[in-house]
Amino acid sequence: MNKVINFLIIGGLSLLSTCSTADKPVEFAATNTSPSPTELPINLVSTPSLTLAIFSTLTPSPMFTGTFSTPEVTPTIPLTPYIKMSKIGYPSGLVWLECEVSYDQYQLWRVADKCFGFPISSWQDEDRARLGENFKRNPFKLYDTRNTINGDFYETDNEPGGLYTLFRNGKIFAESVSGFTTYSPNRSLQDVGGKVVWELANPENPTIIFDGMDLRQEFNLDAAYLPYNINDNLIFVAKKDSKYFVMYGEEQIGPGFNNISIAYCCGPAGYSIQRVQGQYWFWGVRESRYYLVMISVDE
Repeated sequence: MNKVINFLIIGGLSLLSTCSTADKPVEFAATNTSPSPTELPINLVSTPSLTLAIFSTLTPSPMFTGTFSTPEVTPTIPLTPYIKMSKIGYPSGLVWLECEVSYDQYQLWRVADKCFGFPISSWQDEDRARLGENFKRNPFKLYDTRNTINGDFYETDNEPGGLYTLFRNGKIFAESVSGFTTYSPNRSLQDVGGKVVWELANPENPTIIFDGMDLRQEFNLDAAYLPYNINDNLIFVAKKDSKYFVMYGEEQIGPGFNNISIAYCCGPAGYSIQRVQGQYWFWGVRESRYYLVMISVDE
């Protein structure tokens, strides 16, 4: 009997010894050398137009389950306006103020105060009077315009076929043809140095007729836009071969642009060229950079 008991005790101890050595759990060495999500390197590349490029390099971390997970990184980066102002002066007393802005500030008039130290002037009754008076000859026709300039009475008339006529004291002074448009091409009749300026926004080829002369044809332009009187000289935007530039007193001034915001109707007209209180304002794009321009006489 004692031999049996001793055999069982010895056998049990051997079994326990075998289990404690042969069945040891495998130890995993988990070494994570990758940066944590809060330490991920983020490189911000900022251009003058504030185009932000975000580059992140993520190294997956080994997990005990044998699977990998990539944390999502969504940084919040506030846009800061980029503003750079420059000035061009001319012997005539004209001054060109130009402000380069970031894309997120483009076509926002409120940025004018940050750029130049003063806001764009508000529209006054005298500004409306400078452009002439709009009227309708009958309810079924588009608006016409009339104005008295240097003692002469000017008025326009439009026909359903697209013929537009300018009369001076009841006699034909100039004529032009316009294609179909939902707005009246007769935009203004202005006094520039005692001469009449007729703004005719033909949708195919907008033009300006200055004292009976079509400026689009005279200067071999593709289009002539939004004339105005500054210091008794005519200023307007011209287009030639897909380039835009400013004409003043029959000469080009300032740098050219790839685009200038121009519109005659609806929402886009809100950031088109503004002619107010002797100042000429516009938004332009030059070589993928964005500008606000104000032209006036330096006082």
